Amino acid sequence: MTRAISAPFGAAGGGAIRLFALALAAALAFGLAAACGGDDQQQAEAPPPQQQQDDSAPAASAQPVQQDDEEELPALKIGLLSTYTGPLAEFGPVTENGVRLAIKHINDAGGVFGKPVELVTGDTAADPNTAIEEARRLIEIEGVHALVGPLTSGATIAVTEAVSAASRVPLVSPSATSPQLSLIEDDGYTFRSTVSDAAQGPILAQLAVDEGYTNAGVIYINDAYGQGLADSFLNAYGGLGSAIGFRDGEASYLSELRQLAADGAQVLIGVAFPTEAEIFIREAVENDLFSRFLFVDGTKSEELVAAFPDALEGSKGTAPSPGP
Repeated sequence: MTRAISAPFGAAGGGAIRLFALALAAALAFGLAAACGGDDQQQAEAPPPQQQQDDSAPAASAQPVQQDDEEELPALKIGLLSTYTGPLAEFGPVTENGVRLAIKHINDAGGVFGKPVELVTGDTAADPNTAIEEARRLIEIEGVHALVGPLTSGATIAVTEAVSAASRVPLVSPSATSPQLSLIEDDGYTFRSTVSDAAQGPILAQLAVDEGYTNAGVIYINDAYGQGLADSFLNAYGGLGSAIGFRDGEASYLSELRQLAADGAQVLIGVAFPTEAEIFIREAVENDLFSRFLFVDGTKSEELVAAFPDALEGSKGTAPSPGP
């Protein structure tokens, strides 16, 4: 089962670098154990050198085995599965900056076994199929010892089930929050450094109550992330609530918005990514369907706020964050 390292809720923001450094550190620790285990076991199980003795020569003493330079452990190579294109493209460079900072700290301290840690990147485009292809490339061609990422829950589940667990390569996602990750068969090789949406949902529900909303409408992307957080919210919400899912890549969400408004929702809760949120926020405002919004980690985007400075003024949301 997937283990959460730690990430209590709090004010989101400057802790992103610490979060990714923590994820990388976990991958490094696990990767070293996996990479070194085979050699250590062979040395432990090797029989001691045999002594030979005859009348003309003294008994030969056992000598320590000297490891040739060619047999030295390779440099530790980390694969980063991030998003440089697609709906989460703005987060790709930020993620890479955090990982490179962690690697710099490790290398400045002498590296691992005296060798610098190496980084290889791959672009998932927030798409599960693309993530699988990139994970295979990083593992089978680049020869990485551990993976950081993917960023999305759907891609993380797909890579775990199709590639990393079977290849026995540890994977640490810094941002995959779906409760489904805790249920997948990963053979102990999948981790996350953020908290599950089983926790974010109740906090989002409490925020809605604290803001005085007795009827909330949820529009969510219909995947492991969106469905998991929407269900977690509705299960914890004390007021009236309705939710409608949508498929990724739709050009309009007007029909879903009209249905939620017809159900009497006072606030629109967007469980999606910035590209989809930009469409349904614009349609909600232009058609006078919603003027109040609550957001989640997937829609926590500076570009989204910049696109609607007036409509989103004073809006609130929830997101996992490292502790102080």
